[in-house]
Amino acid sequence: MPKGWIWTNLESISEIILGQSPPSSTYNEDIIGLPFYQGKSEFGLIYPSPVKWCTFPKRIAEKGDILLSVRAPVGPTNICPEKSCIGRGLAAIRGFGNIDNRFILYLLRNFEEQFKDSATGTTFEAITGNVIRKFEIPLPPLAEQQRIVNKIEELFTNLDKGVESLEEVKSKLKVYRQAILKYAMEGKLTEKWREENKDKIYEAKVSRFLAKGREEGKADLLLKYNGLNFFLPSLQINANDEEKKALLDQTLEVAIIRVDKPRLRLIVSNKAALAIKYRKELEEKAAGIEVGKTYKGVVKNVETYGAFIEIVEGVDALLHVSEWSHDRIRNLKNTVKVGSKVEFKVLGKEQKGNEYHISISRKALLPDHYGSYVKDKKLGDVEELEVVEINNAGVVLKLNEGATGFLPRSEFAWEKNVFIKDYTNVGQKLKVKIIELEPARKRVIFSRKQLIENPWETLKLEADQEIIVKVVAKLKDGFKVEYENLIGYMPANSVHSMKVTDIKDGMDLEVVVGRFDPEETRFVVYKDQRLAKAPKAFEKPKRAPRGKGEKKEEIKLPQETISSNLKDLIKDQLDQEELKKLKDSKK
Repeated sequence: MPKGWIWTNLESISEIILGQSPPSSTYNEDIIGLPFYQGKSEFGLIYPSPVKWCTFPKRIAEKGDILLSVRAPVGPTNICPEKSCIGRGLAAIRGFGNIDNRFILYLLRNFEEQFKDSATGTTFEAITGNVIRKFEIPLPPLAEQQRIVNKIEELFTNLDKGVESLEEVKSKLKVYRQAILKYAMEGKLTEKWREENKDKIYEAKVSRFLAKGREEGKADLLLKYNGLNFFLPSLQINANDEEKKALLDQTLEVAIIRVDKPRLRLIVSNKAALAIKYRKELEEKAAGIEVGKTYKGVVKNVETYGAFIEIVEGVDALLHVSEWSHDRIRNLKNTVKVGSKVEFKVLGKEQKGNEYHISISRKALLPDHYGSYVKDKKLGDVEELEVVEINNAGVVLKLNEGATGFLPRSEFAWEKNVFIKDYTNVGQKLKVKIIELEPARKRVIFSRKQLIENPWETLKLEADQEIIVKVVAKLKDGFKVEYENLIGYMPANSVHSMKVTDIKDGMDLEVVVGRFDPEETRFVVYKDQRLAKAPKAFEKPKRAPRGKGEKKEEIKLPQETISSNLKDLIKDQLDQEELKKLKDSKK
């Protein structure tokens, strides 16, 4: 053995993956999932051709792995052309980093007879995974492996240039044969033929039925085309059982799906031919669609993110929700229905392989309402606009018939937690100032509070100061009141000089200031008197033993009272004499 060469076994230089057949329910012939190879029957000269596909693979071979037939017949090899599922009739050999897979391929083909000699079994000869793992081969260093492969490539290059004499050809015939395998493995031998016959459809005549099943319409067919035999499996015929019975001597459109070299015939599919034909028709239709042109299509499906429009028969495109209108649309399903017709403009068309990605827009045909509004506007402009929506974030304002702007809650008033509906409602107009202007994003932001003085800075109110407020709204346990653009709270239990039910919205009342806190933007007033003490709702009730005692009634106050500072309320208690009078009056 040459210096540096060693004897080793396959498991030392590669990963061995033994095939395992998945459940038959996961097989299909509709090209769904991974290609599924079961054994030598799918092998070609270099690459296998799939007949079935699998959606639930159990053993996977990667692109470039060596596929070894381990069951009747034993020994043949192929190269895995892509990620595939392998059944129990195959094993995948994946060389480690210091191994040249091309060298191992050539080597295993030389040892094919030895694999056959290692096979066992009476009905079906097979080799076990242990035989493969322990199979010994001579292995040179990686550099030597590459030199051998390079030498084969060099000899193959010489083949292209021709030979000078017949004797030289004979002496190198064996080496050339190996080099041709390398050339075929790379797909160069059939590259031109594959390009010329890509998606080619043949019209072949049915010459006879094969095996049994003719009466049931389930027999496979043999077709003739220019002296070639085409094998058409029954499952690859686009016809029902009754129609299949009458196919003898008929001409069918078929496409080649793989080569059966041992039997000198081609495996074809009528279904694949029809699919290719239909795809070509769609490609021609898509190619005829012009960018910049206006079309009218039918809505085939609607999702929240957009609608699928049929531009021409069989060719659909997605009309994204952002391209439907200049207005903001949250859910397109509430705007457009399936079956309706839509006029749109083609913005772009991009071809990727055999597919076209077409961009369309309905918005491009509509007037730009935002653009017409902002073209003569600038920051600081004051507008009087109609309120069209009030939500938790703020107010939506109408700019014109097709555009809206936004007034954030934080820019509505100087209170920290303003209740917007205390000031305005949908349909009313507000005087606002433009503080953000982004035409490209169709974004206009306004402020209301920047047009009014901050009352928390200008007003100076003291406790017990008498003022006149206007009732804004009735709450559960009190009232919202307004004073000089301030919204405050008046507890219902501070009203004694009149009936609480007599107090109506818009009424003016004489009150005294209970709390005025500019830092926390809190404003509380009392009609007749301030609270004498903190309500029981602030005290943690004592829990009586189960089954004993009576449940104490709690006094509940509105959120405005609860959120006010308890310590400040306690500090504002009446003096002892007023407290005593209040207790006597309650008795």
